[in-house]
Amino acid sequence: MGFYSIWPVFACLTGFLALVSLPALRAADVPSATSRGNRLATIDGLRGFLALSVFLHHGAIYHQYIIDGSWTSPASPAFVMLGQGGVATFFMITGFLFWTKLIENKGRPDWGKLYIGRLFRIGPMYLFVVCLAIVGVIARLGLNVDIDSTALAREGIVALLLGLIPVVTGGAVWHLLAGVTWSLQYEWLFYLSLPILALACRRPRVHLMFSGGALAAAIAYLSIAGSSTVNILAMFLVGMLCASLQQHGVKVKAPEWALSSAV
Repeated sequence: MGFYSIWPVFACLTGFLALVSLPALRAADVPSATSRGNRLATIDGLRGFLALSVFLHHGAIYHQYIIDGSWTSPASPAFVMLGQGGVATFFMITGFLFWTKLIENKGRPDWGKLYIGRLFRIGPMYLFVVCLAIVGVIARLGLNVDIDSTALAREGIVALLLGLIPVVTGGAVWHLLAGVTWSLQYEWLFYLSLPILALACRRPRVHLMFSGGALAAAIAYLSIAGSSTVNILAMFLVGMLCASLQQHGVKVKAPEWALSSAV
């Protein structure tokens, strides 16, 4: 069995589920209901599986990095999909949750609360990791006279902007972070677009026409010309369309265990 065999992934998942099922961790369980407050327990559970998938994806990349020093996609399509599929679904979840908020508040949510919540959700851990990376860069480069201190300072300042501006590609901080903060730029752009998108949620049926029409347009564009930006936009739109369909009571009629198994 080679390193890229997919079967150990299922063994890892089984072991993880057994671990979190221990009585000692029972206090961390969510209530048996499918929702608690403004959060969906099923979405939180899905996030756990997705995070594990991305972790395994990065583990496969790091394995190759240890062997030959290259930071590239895994040689296994299955391990590539664990990462790409996981991040894509995270984008869909973001689109679903925030579009739902806009619909439920008829396009007039508490914007201050929304953006402050985003800052405190993303900022603390992001700044902690970036500061560690900056300290690591300084410790690694030391007082080398060949260092372009201006470029390094500019890279550090950009890195502290919570991902709104991507970390300088190829720079020292980027290498220590392995470039994994790239997705935050798209998250922030989506959040900043919400006040405009909210206009489509002021009327009951407009939000469904908007999300469905925008997704159809994105898919049509991608069928003609490839674009990574439009591809990511389509992921957000998938989540938004699901939220609109849910608000209109459109659901797949099947047992929950069958739907979970299909996912």
